[in-house]
Amino acid sequence: MKAPPIDEADSLQEDWDRLFPAGLSDEAAATLLRFVDALGSLLESRYGAQARAHQIRSADPHPPF
Repeated sequence: MKAPPIDEADSLQEDWDRLFPAGLSDEAAATLLRFVDALGSLLESRYGAQARAHQIRSADPHPPF
């Protein structure tokens, strides 16, 4: 069962607090944000295409095999 969004947000905040010091500079935070955005884009381009292809195949009532 998936956790409610507020629990997920609290969990992410706790993970952030464990991983990064409270005094993280604005420059370091901006760099981290760019990294996470780039990683998200990479994952979306790689696995998003696979997921969309799978959804299309799953919706086809007469698969080609």
